[in-house]
Amino acid sequence: MLELAVAGLSDEEIAARLGVPDETLRGEFELVFRSLQVSNRREALAVWRTSRGPVHAPRPADECPYPKPFPDHFADCPAYQAREVITTNMAHEPVGRIWTCRHLEARRIAETRNRWYAACILGNAERRRRWVRDVGSVRVRQLNELIHDLASITGPRAQRLWELKCEQMRALEQKQDPTPATRSMEELAARFMSQIEAFLVDKRHLLDANDLPFDALLDLARLMIGRMLEPRWPPPTWEIPNDVLVRFPADVWLFFRPGEYWPVPSAAVPASRPLKTT
Repeated sequence: MLELAVAGLSDEEIAARLGVPDETLRGEFELVFRSLQVSNRREALAVWRTSRGPVHAPRPADECPYPKPFPDHFADCPAYQAREVITTNMAHEPVGRIWTCRHLEARRIAETRNRWYAACILGNAERRRRWVRDVGSVRVRQLNELIHDLASITGPRAQRLWELKCEQMRALEQKQDPTPATRSMEELAARFMSQIEAFLVDKRHLLDANDLPFDALLDLARLMIGRMLEPRWPPPTWEIPNDVLVRFPADVWLFFRPGEYWPVPSAAVPASRPLKTT
C-alpha cells in the first residue's frame, strides 16, 4: 500500500489496484500507522521512504519488473502463470480477490533488515525464457486461459469457503458449536466440486491436448477443497503432494512446481516420461 502511495496513487486508486473496498483500505492504513508509530499518512510515507534506502540502489536480477497486482488476462511476461488469490485483512478475513503469478516470492534485499521485493523464483529474464522453452509457450498460454475461465467458478466460491472457515474457527476459539459453519462448508464444497467437474468435462479437449489427466485434476481439486474442511488453523499447505503429482506427465511438473526441476525421487518417475531439465 505504501509503495503505491509513494508512487502518487490516491486511496481510491490504491483500493482499485488491490481489489479491496475503500473502507477496508482505510482500516489497513490505520493498522500501518499504529505499527509504524505514526499519526498520519505523510509521516508513514516518510518512514517508508527512509526504510527503502537510496533510490539508486541496484535492484536484484531476479526481481519481477511488472506492476502488481496483475491485471486480468495479463500477458506481458511470457512466463506468467495466472493465479487468482483471496486477499485477507489482519484478522485473516477475506476482503477480495486479485491476480498474481505462481512464480512470485517475497525476498529480503541483501544487507538490509526491512527491505523486500517481489522475486521471480525462475530467476532473471534469461531463466524465465528458458523455462518457457521447456514448458512450451502454447501450453502456458492455454493453461492461463483455462485458469481464467475456471476463476469465474472457483473465485467466488473459494472466498465464501474461506468466510465459512473463519466462522468455523471463531466458533472453536469461543468454545461454541462449529457444526453450522462446518455443514455449510460441506454443502458448499459438494456444489463446488460438481461445478469443477462440469468445467473439466467441458474443457476436456484442452486438458488432453496439454497432457493433463482428467481424473488426476479432479482428485487434486477434491484434495485442495477437502483441506479447507479440516478443523485446523491456518489451513494446511497448498503444496501438491508427490503421490498426486506423479499422476501427471513429468514435464507438467514444471508448471505445478516451477522452482523445482526434480520435485520427487527419481524412482517415482515413470520410465516413459523422462524429466526435462535445464
